[in-house]
This record gives sequence, C-alpha cells and structure tokens, in this order.
Amino acid sequence: MKKTLLFLFLAVVTTATIQAQGIRYGFKMGVNASSVSNLEFETINVNGGAQSSAPSEDEDGRVNFTAGFFAEIPMSETFSIQPEFVYSSQGNQGEGFKTDYLQIPIGLRLNFNKLYVMAGPQVGIKISFFEQSEDYKSIDFLGFGAIGYHFGENFFIEGRYTLGFAEIFEDDANIPILGPIEDGEVNLDTRYRNLSGNNTYVSIVVGYRL
Repeated sequence: MKKTLLFLFLAVVTTATIQAQGIRYGFKMGVNASSVSNLEFETINVNGGAQSSAPSEDEDGRVNFTAGFFAEIPMSETFSIQPEFVYSSQGNQGEGFKTDYLQIPIGLRLNFNKLYVMAGPQVGIKISFFEQSEDYKSIDFLGFGAIGYHFGENFFIEGRYTLGFAEIFEDDANIPILGPIEDGEVNLDTRYRNLSGNNTYVSIVVGYRL
C-alpha cells in the first residue's frame, strides 16, 4: 500500500513538472531543529541483568543539516505548485535515534509579491545506512506549512514546520541504550522495545531561484 501511494505521489510530481510551462528551478540549504514527537518506549535487558538508564539525549531534539532542489510550476499569477527533492537529517540526539531521509514535498504555493505561503503533503524515503536504521520504516508520510520572503528576484529565506503522520519505527525495533548502569559502564544488553513516534521538525533555509 505504501509503495503504491509513493508511486502515485512521484507520478503526480513528474507529470506536473513535464507538462507545465514557465517553470523556475532553484536550490536551498539550511538547518532543521528536529525531534521524534510522541516518543514512547519500553526498556528491557535481553539477558535479565541490570538495565541501563535511558540517557536524556535519546529524548532531546537536535539541530542538523538540510539541502535540496525544487521546481516552481506557475498555474496562475498568484498560485503555483512546488515539488522538491530534499536531503534531511532528522531524529533526536541519541545515536540510535538519528535518521537521514530524502524528503519529497509537493507545495501548494500562494505568492504575494515578495512574500509567499505554502503547504502540502510530503513523502520521506529513508536513506540511512547505520546499524540502527533497520529499526525504522522505509517510508514516512508528513505534511508541512511554510512562509518565505524573496530578496530581489532570486534570493529568498523560508521557515517551515513539518509534522509526521505515520509511525516511523518497525514493529520489531530493537535499539540499544547507551546510558551507563550503576558502576558507570555501558551495558549494550539494555534495549528500547515497543517504540512509537513521529518525525517533527522546523526548518530555516536560504535559497536561490533561477
């Protein structure tokens, strides 16, 4: 089902881009302030020994890099459609909660001279290759809202809020806890199980429109 929705989503982006005229392309880069929202979990020692305490950074958000390309497809003088392909590093500070995605938003954009607002659906494709990445689902579904301002004809700055709607963890997710036990050593036998959460992040980017 998810693969079918992803295929349809990409088909809409490709068709709209090919058929439209007067397309303007651009690129952008900036930072995300990300977190795993609604995070829930259980801790268990797989060998029945002492459990590590969950380090606070596993539940704390982090600031990370984002960059991508976009096409602005005009439909009228004030309305345009903006598909994007964006690399986005997300998750929390803890090593087991960091993930990288190729995000593919489709923005419905209203232009007011130099100011614009935009909102729309988004699909995230997991591209992380670290050990714990197998604990995360391959596809994520999100929505976003943004406001931006153009400086002259080409440069712009934009703020965006993105909220995930789908569960990001696999049902059998098994993430090691790297917090210390009482003697100060790290016990990798303690794991996060029964995880639940959604991707959420705020982005600030600067960009250039050709």
